[in-house]
Amino acid sequence: MKYTIEGYSQARLVELGLDNTDALILRWFSDFFLGGMDKRDIDGKQYGWVSYSKVMEELPCCGLTKPASVARRMKKLVDAGVLVASFQKGPGWTKAWYAFCEETYYTLIGNGVTPTSKEACHPHEKVRNPSTIDSSTKKEREPRTSARHPTLDVPMNQKRYSTLITEFGQEKVDEYIQIVKDYASSKGRRYADYAAAAANFMRRDGLKPREAPKRCKNGHELIVGLTYCPTCGVDND
Repeated sequence: MKYTIEGYSQARLVELGLDNTDALILRWFSDFFLGGMDKRDIDGKQYGWVSYSKVMEELPCCGLTKPASVARRMKKLVDAGVLVASFQKGPGWTKAWYAFCEETYYTLIGNGVTPTSKEACHPHEKVRNPSTIDSSTKKEREPRTSARHPTLDVPMNQKRYSTLITEFGQEKVDEYIQIVKDYASSKGRRYADYAAAAANFMRRDGLKPREAPKRCKNGHELIVGLTYCPTCGVDND
């Protein structure tokens, strides 16, 4: 079985009852969310506005020819616990706002988060209408992270950060966390987990995890070009 579809674990997609069309729509949402999507804070969580007609325009290969069809697909992602939704209503119009449910979303991109259940972030959590929020009464949520970067001073999940270092090397990971920090600063926003955001940026740029180093039979890392292990002297077979 192919491991990933649109950068998401195919096995996890199946567990959540999602198919390749759902994965493509989620990829579109994720990429657009990191880019120019119209966003606003709702009860301390950042949501992005999804125009169903825009999805139809940008993803014609999905065969979704009606806004209601796109709405059903977005609801499917909400029901799976990958996204949460809020709807802003006015006279004759409705705006649909969506945000990531980090607990489930990160299990799709394989960043070291242990899956709990697809209800980990309740898909139908009640969110106030964006137009009724009084900014003077907003309270900031404490990010669900376990550490701060030692030199860049941004919040991150330590386990995810260690996993990324293993896959890409510390220099590259720190470079991308700095990129994320600069991007967030330019947009006037913050991320709860800069390691996870860096992983998204690296995937967007097509970076692939480096190959695991070869080791001798005793488990020591080998040096390319040497015919023996520099640690224990065992010949490289």
